[in-house]
Amino acid sequence: MKKYQNLAYSDDFTTCLGPYNERAGMSLTSLRLHKNCTSIAIGAFQKYGNLEEVYIENPSFESIEEFAFEGCTSLKDVTILSDKKINIGEAAFYNTNIENLKISQFRYKYQEFDENFKKTLKNLYLVGFDKYDNHFFMPDDNDEFSNLESIIEVKKEIDPENTYFRMSENGKIEYDDEKTKTIEYTMKDFIYDKLHDAIILTAYPPAKRDKIVHVPENITNISVRSFVLNPYIEKIYIGSAVKAIHLDSFNRCDNLEEIVIKSDDVLLGNENIAKKCPNLKNIYLTTKAYQKNIKIVKNNPLYKTITLDVLLDEGKSFKEINNVYKENFSR
Repeated sequence: MKKYQNLAYSDDFTTCLGPYNERAGMSLTSLRLHKNCTSIAIGAFQKYGNLEEVYIENPSFESIEEFAFEGCTSLKDVTILSDKKINIGEAAFYNTNIENLKISQFRYKYQEFDENFKKTLKNLYLVGFDKYDNHFFMPDDNDEFSNLESIIEVKKEIDPENTYFRMSENGKIEYDDEKTKTIEYTMKDFIYDKLHDAIILTAYPPAKRDKIVHVPENITNISVRSFVLNPYIEKIYIGSAVKAIHLDSFNRCDNLEEIVIKSDDVLLGNENIAKKCPNLKNIYLTTKAYQKNIKIVKNNPLYKTITLDVLLDEGKSFKEINNVYKENFSR
């Protein structure tokens, strides 16, 4: 066992075993690791209640084992950045009070973070290379992440114009990481995935206080429960590139009054896209989108309790269009 700055390590410094002694553990408020450290051992910092910050930035860091920070009740700020896909063990962050999480791509099990984490998290900063399951951070109808105020997602993609390959030792063709360049781009307030040509919005911070939200113009799909539980949004504007809005996308947005959809090609979810929105009064569609969704609109109770109007287009006045559809679909 080796000692470095009051922490105990394996002989090669690749594994942090925890504080060097009990006294060091009780006085620990901020954690920085040896530059060679690639993992944190099982229960290494368990129940050290004065630890407030964990900062790990090492391109070779790989794992945080089970119960590593379990019971660190003062822990609020966690940064874990690595070029590796990080393994986080079961209950590694149980019974903590993390408010700010900055993390790169990682493999997870749902047991890593407990329900308390989902209630205390305020700011989420994601740095990714490969696709990972963003739905872990997608709020559901059980008040998950109800205090999440901000999301910043930074993604890196391989630049198709600067891509190089090589033959691996086992005969497989793989990317030459040293030559291949990447493109980095940032999305604020929205978590999204790319699938072929689709850009799918998967989450919006439930506690973000903007009253008017403009969905980014490049979004093509709005996933299930993307805006769930946000009590501040009053109006949502959705751009012309959106092809589909899935069921339950806007559930339980208490102050939501109006949804404006500018896309001609949008397909609305077959079930309600906005359940339990007591103040929802209007959904605006283009004429083409209305015609495309007419069967869904006629058979869905949601559209019988609100006014479904059509956006000004094709030279028709709002009054003319409203008179056409008002009889069947207004209150």
